[in-house]
Amino acid sequence: MIKNVHIGFFFLLFIFLLHQLTQKVFELSMPFIDAYLDPFCFIGLTLYLIKFERKLLLGTNHLSLIEAILYAIFLALISELILPLFSEKLTYDLLDFFAMFAGLSFFLLINFSQLASFEVKRH
Repeated sequence: MIKNVHIGFFFLLFIFLLHQLTQKVFELSMPFIDAYLDPFCFIGLTLYLIKFERKLLLGTNHLSLIEAILYAIFLALISELILPLFSEKLTYDLLDFFAMFAGLSFFLLINFSQLASFEVKRH
């Protein structure tokens, strides 16, 4: 499963950096992608970084399903409701919540066996 963790992280990082390159360097505009790819990648990348931090500090990178969901909700609320109050460059967009939920879903899909807070024993 550790390969999947790296693949998921590097996939998100790759598409995020590729998008930044096409948007900033090549000035290629894709309105839907420009609006929603960053929030999609934000949640997944942040959850991978939280797992990495836990590995460094605690010796284990375990993140339960409920912890992943709560982190995602917390990050979504902070980034969409709180931070726009302090900067005019940041704006509230309800659809960002859906993009972040899709990013969380991607993370859970890739890491589900590590995130499951219960085990099913087969005989």
